[in-house]
Amino acid sequence: MSKTLSILIPTYNRAPFLKKGLQILCSYIDRGLDFQIIICNNGSTDDTKETALYWKNAYNDNIKIINQPKNLGYDINVYTAIKNVETDFFLILGDTRMLDYEDLQKFMNLLNKDSDLDGYIINCDSRLKIHTKTYYEINDLIKEQAWHITNLSACVFPKESRIEPFLKRYIGTQFIHFGLFIEYICSKENFRVLYLEDIKVKGLTIDGIRKESWGSHLFSTFGRDWYKTIMSLPNQIDLKTKEEAIISHNDVKNCFSLMNFYNSLLRYGEIFRSDYKKNRKYIISVSRISPFYYSIVSIVPLKILHLIHFFCSKIRKLLNIQ
Repeated sequence: MSKTLSILIPTYNRAPFLKKGLQILCSYIDRGLDFQIIICNNGSTDDTKETALYWKNAYNDNIKIINQPKNLGYDINVYTAIKNVETDFFLILGDTRMLDYEDLQKFMNLLNKDSDLDGYIINCDSRLKIHTKTYYEINDLIKEQAWHITNLSACVFPKESRIEPFLKRYIGTQFIHFGLFIEYICSKENFRVLYLEDIKVKGLTIDGIRKESWGSHLFSTFGRDWYKTIMSLPNQIDLKTKEEAIISHNDVKNCFSLMNFYNSLLRYGEIFRSDYKKNRKYIISVSRISPFYYSIVSIVPLKILHLIHFFCSKIRKLLNIQ
């Protein structure tokens, strides 16, 4: 097995996605790419364990499995996967992302030629309108990339980045990968991080299966946790840059729009409303919309919201017919 790259798949109860992802990655091995796959199963109760074992038996030299005794939380599972890396670099791909063969081949060739960089960022979102460039200054990187590298698969780390205090500092934030990447490059007297516009990570989809993630806990994840993560970053990053980074995520992804707030209340009900109430003090930092408007929508009973949704759907259908 090559010592160049490990692809990490922390996973929980997503056996169909894991199966599809492993089918694709193992087909790349059959076509000549050589990398290690580390599957970290966070105590799944579906067929995840059996799915991982099936592919391990077929590709023993390239696959390593860690089975947690129970669900230890997202960050601990990512932490465990990172601690098991033995190669020079690692990418936390996750269980619902994938690279095309040509992109992974191109990237691995680059790693073999120029492995002196302190990290890489690959393209996880088409909304990032930046051409390939090398970063030497942390404020520049944060201003342009902070919202983008919240994506689990955006950063490629050198093995030397696995510094225990950096890892442990961000356990419990939902952004352990982000914190580790920034802490490591800030610890260097000088750093070089290469962003690669043409190496693109894409989403895995399966017909009829919805990917569940942080949607029901939007305000605790991208309100409280995102705010605290950014404000915990090293002092090389100035306060203005941190404040801009916090709000940049919503500026691009629009997850705190009033329409998304309304739709999330309909979908998740009281779980979402409770998450909002506990973390609404962070709204002024993560959204440019006045907290007043969220408060108005949040006090409307769910039955009324569903009625509004029902009648709006009927009106849209009538307008389409006409």
